Amino acid sequence: AKKAEDNCSHWETFNFYKKIYNLYCKKENNKKNKRDRLEALLLAFAPLTLLGMPDESVWVIDKQIELAKQLGDLSHVSTSYSNKAYYYAHRGESDLSIQFGEKSFEEAEKSQNLDLMVSSSMAICLTYITFGGSYKILSIAPKVVQLIKENKRESDLFSSPISPYTHKGFNSLFQVVVDNDLYQLIQRVLCRYQKRSF
Repeated sequence: AKKAEDNCSHWETFNFYKKIYNLYCKKENNKKNKRDRLEALLLAFAPLTLLGMPDESVWVIDKQIELAKQLGDLSHVSTSYSNKAYYYAHRGESDLSIQFGEKSFEEAEKSQNLDLMVSSSMAICLTYITFGGSYKILSIAPKVVQLIKENKRESDLFSSPISPYTHKGFNSLFQVVVDNDLYQLIQRVLCRYQKRSF
């Protein structure tokens, strides 16, 4: 299937991974088999993104979540929820995208995997910015920034093209909390706004 990625269409590549998944389904249903099926489905997600997230994507993602939960694999539960958030974002269904993005971050927190927490938090923060509700960033970004500092990983890219901690530009989702004075100012403004709303 990996060779097919270089030589075949995205549909053909996806179908190769689907066949591999179906072959594993015919074998003994043990822990190793479940992990192999999960890996096939995770690999199948890449060609689906290149195909514009067709309807079959939901089935693949739901199976990812189901298998990851059965295995107690919090990291892949988080990744699969993130995939589902991406699917709904691609379709413009903001409420569902936010819902699954938040679930992804919750599972990442449970796993205590900092790399996963950073990637899932950047994804949900970007979703907040894209679909409205930027103020919600303040409920996620500060604790992630604090963990980055505590682990002395301020210069890490975390598999991102930019550093979520140090990058100073429009694309920096954590920029508002890196500058503590600005962060405090935003919090005060939000508190006043929330009081006026009631």
